[in-house]
Amino acid sequence: MKANIIASPKDVLVGKIGHVVMVDLEVQNGFEHPWKQGASIQSILPAETIQTIDEVVLPIDWAVAENTKFKVSVPIKIKDSAKGGDKVYHLDLQFIGAKGNPFGPKIPIKIQVEKIIDEIEYF
Repeated sequence: MKANIIASPKDVLVGKIGHVVMVDLEVQNGFEHPWKQGASIQSILPAETIQTIDEVVLPIDWAVAENTKFKVSVPIKIKDSAKGGDKVYHLDLQFIGAKGNPFGPKIPIKIQVEKIIDEIEYF
């Protein structure tokens, strides 16, 4: 496979409203040739998640040689308008080639938005 996922988060990642959650991935180019320039990592957001999480397009702007492993941190921005609570939001990350075709498996990510505790609620 062109993009083998070696490591990705399995647990729910928790972030604050307006902040960025970093998703650390380890990937291997499983092909016998380097990746072509113009690849990227992009988000696939379900309708319920698009109101809370910004779309991701992260260019792979470095050379990925044949059969090499690399690590990448993908920034996931929680919107300023997001609401905190117990709900877990699901999204997938996907490698996209220069011509717009997906390659490799979808990478499932789970994010929860931290609830802001109002001082009035606290007392």
